[in-house]
Amino acid sequence: MKVNISPLPDQKRIFCNKCQVETNHLLKGEHVRRDYDEGGWIEILFRFWICAGCERATLEECYTGNRVRDKDGQQIYFSVYRPRRTKSDFTEKYFFKLPPILDKIYRETIRAFNEDLIVLCVTGLRALIDAVCKDKQISGYTLETRVDNLSNIVPQNMVKGLHSFEFLSSDPIHELRRPPSGNEIRLAIEVCEDLLNVLYELDYNATQNSRNQRRGILPK
Repeated sequence: MKVNISPLPDQKRIFCNKCQVETNHLLKGEHVRRDYDEGGWIEILFRFWICAGCERATLEECYTGNRVRDKDGQQIYFSVYRPRRTKSDFTEKYFFKLPPILDKIYRETIRAFNEDLIVLCVTGLRALIDAVCKDKQISGYTLETRVDNLSNIVPQNMVKGLHSFEFLSSDPIHELRRPPSGNEIRLAIEVCEDLLNVLYELDYNATQNSRNQRRGILPK
């Protein structure tokens, strides 16, 4: 079976992980694989790109087939880039006085979010809050109760913020009524970062400012 489709461009704009913006990329190589069956054909193109700016390499996998066309009959391609694009990644923050186990939970949770591992990310957020409560000796039989009791040491609106996320309740993960969206999890991460900042980092900043004042160094 002969397949005739229009050639793809040898130059395009792709988000560059190094430049952190969309840049012109130049095609340096291509390999095509086609599979046929009774339903038609599937084509996979492996395309090797080089950023015209920093010269970092990217592999693009393009997928199409005889049934993948638009209303005008033009071929539609679905692309996956490797390494994956980091355009929507959540940037980790650094907390200088965070206990090591909390720091590890926090960083692995952010990495789970960036890898789109939603269940692991939600589990990590719950473990992070639970570990904070344990470190600050906040009692309660359930996570929900412990979050309530955090109001003794953090602003009430922060506690309300944590309660607003259904997936941070005491219900088991597998009983969630719906999977949380990426935006919901991003907001929950931000609230948890505020929690860490209030309980650990602000105290560190106050200590550093006090030391600087004693040394005659004014904070910028």
